[in-house]
Amino acid sequence: MAPHQHGANDPILDLVFLLDVTGSMQPYIKMAEEKIEFIAQQIFDSKLLVDQEDLRVGLIAYRDYVDGNVTYVHQFTSDMSKVRAWLASYSATGGGDAPEAVATVLYDAVEKMNWRPTGARIAVLITDAPPHGVDPFNSYRDDYPNGDPHPVINPLKATYMTKKMVEEKIAVFVVQCEPSMTTYKLGVAYYKGLATKTAGRVFALTKVELLPDAILAYALETVKLKTLHRELGGKDMLLPTHKNFAISQRFLALAGAPPSESAKQDMVAKLYEDPPDDCDDVIQEIAKTHTPESALADLKSKYVKDVKCWGITTNVDHDFSAEGKHNVQQFILAGTTGSMPSALKKVNFPYHPSSWVANIGVLAKDTGTSLVGATSGQNLTLSEGPLKDGQIKRMAHLYVNTYA
Repeated sequence: MAPHQHGANDPILDLVFLLDVTGSMQPYIKMAEEKIEFIAQQIFDSKLLVDQEDLRVGLIAYRDYVDGNVTYVHQFTSDMSKVRAWLASYSATGGGDAPEAVATVLYDAVEKMNWRPTGARIAVLITDAPPHGVDPFNSYRDDYPNGDPHPVINPLKATYMTKKMVEEKIAVFVVQCEPSMTTYKLGVAYYKGLATKTAGRVFALTKVELLPDAILAYALETVKLKTLHRELGGKDMLLPTHKNFAISQRFLALAGAPPSESAKQDMVAKLYEDPPDDCDDVIQEIAKTHTPESALADLKSKYVKDVKCWGITTNVDHDFSAEGKHNVQQFILAGTTGSMPSALKKVNFPYHPSSWVANIGVLAKDTGTSLVGATSGQNLTLSEGPLKDGQIKRMAHLYVNTYA
């Protein structure tokens, strides 16, 4: 059989694991090793990808600066036996203080991985620790409170890397290994902001055996949403609105006063017939002010009600207090500027509360964030169904991150 000839719009996926290999992470390393080939086969069984080369998987294992070597980069490959061998070569060791070199592993994902110019790009960050420098209140020991002591950018801030992941169109999906991670309230807020800003998702994992399904769901959803995004309009989805707005602003400036509605429509029609040379530049400039909310409204008016997408549902999720929600929003905004937020709110909680150890999920809401639904054990459903509001929101962010 002749090899499949790819079209420009055929879906492809580059997926890199960013794997914390410190401390207590051994069960997660082992589970990823055992299931990587299964995950790849399930992706192909979904029929979203055509050829083996459409899926490439890479790995960056990371520890912390106290350990000497911080990151270990393995380039993308379509040979899953190689990925399994890479994973088998690591054992969980090292660390030191509470945070790990998260900003550095995100930096390497951007600067050292050979991403393809087209297709879906996702990074799956698997960790039970926060980044350096995201908790200005010293709620736990952090040997590098200003950020990673990186050899190129020192200090390298996690919020700066959020901005870079957005610019490189890499969706970050965070698997937070519980119960350890939720004790780091500012860390949880940072990861929620990182995932939201890059059109990814945070998944609180209390059972290691659910890791393969979480990764599989992320991969399937990302490929399908990117395909739907293109089919439903892609870059041109909001362009008529932008054109109308840009043209109106242009004529307001020229005329010095708002034109009547009928005159405005006449001018719009003429410009569509014979646009000036610099019209596209004006449109692109105006488009930069576009928000996820306006993209969301446009998507909701366009997407087909019976369109189906792979997704994941679970009975365990983070329950943020008012202070926690505020901090998440601050980290989302920081993903635009690249700077640390200056208006974070302190959350008062014990470093490692005995109640948490005794009964997962019973921390009070006013401690910043707790896990809801975890006391009876975690359930997970991986299914293909109608698009959910959360998926449409991620499509809106995908639009903004890609074209704004």
